[in-house]
Amino acid sequence: MQAAVVIDGVDMPAPSSKQIKYADIGNARQNELGQTRFDVIRLGQATITYGWTNLTAEALSTLLKAVKNPGFSLNYFDDELMERRTIIAKAGDRTPQTVLTYMGTRHNISFDIAEL
Repeated sequence: MQAAVVIDGVDMPAPSSKQIKYADIGNARQNELGQTRFDVIRLGQATITYGWTNLTAEALSTLLKAVKNPGFSLNYFDDELMERRTIIAKAGDRTPQTVLTYMGTRHNISFDIAEL
């Protein structure tokens, strides 16, 4: 079975949460009669917010290295299409959190991945 998140062909740790936002990109303008015209540039651009909890230092490092440079390939399950989809993407700001637990040091992180 394929991992829930695959970046540049590498299986990533399973996320704890996922939220997808589909945005329609366009240009709205008004003519002299007051009518609004919306020119569609792109429909359904995906931005996915993933969250991971209880990661080891190695798993956190794997994630951070995978999304370091924009233009990576992301393969994921698309809820709208109900199938796996591959996009070229970039990651938003990443702020890892370190937590001390009875299992030792663990890490949490969440960030957006936006379709280019």
